[in-house]
Amino acid sequence: MLFCFLFVAMDHNHIIVVVKVMKAYIELLLVLSNVANWLVEYERTHYERRNLRQRTFTRFQTRLIKIQRITRESDIVCTNELQMDRNVFAILCELLKTRGGLLEDGEVTIEEQVAIFVNILAHHTKNRCLQVRFYRSGETISRYVHRVLSALLRLQDILFTKPTPVDDDCTDRRWKWFKGCLGAIDGTYTEVTVPESDKPRSRTRKNTLRLMY
Repeated sequence: MLFCFLFVAMDHNHIIVVVKVMKAYIELLLVLSNVANWLVEYERTHYERRNLRQRTFTRFQTRLIKIQRITRESDIVCTNELQMDRNVFAILCELLKTRGGLLEDGEVTIEEQVAIFVNILAHHTKNRCLQVRFYRSGETISRYVHRVLSALLRLQDILFTKPTPVDDDCTDRRWKWFKGCLGAIDGTYTEVTVPESDKPRSRTRKNTLRLMY
């Protein structure tokens, strides 16, 4: 009540001044509030970016250590993971690079591309398992597997040599009994993948799909 009485007692000009001061004070508070909100948002965005860079760097370091351990630590580790020793793996990478046209695009090294591909062949590893093992997305795994496969097919004249039959005049006691044989010995069952229409006649008594040579 005292405040209201004093407020009424003020002259008109004094009231206008007080209102303007209060309005300016409110506007200042709004400006300060907006600045504070902007600073909080900026700090949050900066923290998220810094955290993202840190996580990316950590994944890169972890991935690099993983690949180096598989391909460079020892022949035992390399053989267990890729079914080949370090020397053979290095030769394969060099062939795929120089003769197969496999490229390193700055995102995935040639060693990692080949390691992912060979790991699938060696252990029948699924894409979702490789995502965890190599810290890559499923799309990245699939893309580079196809690249390595394309490069490998370009090496078919080097890696896949045509068998030569055993000569009739062969004197080697290990091979002279197989004169004229080419590839698999007659009567050998070889596991195959055939069209759906051919599966019934290719199925063996053990319920596997095989062809006899």
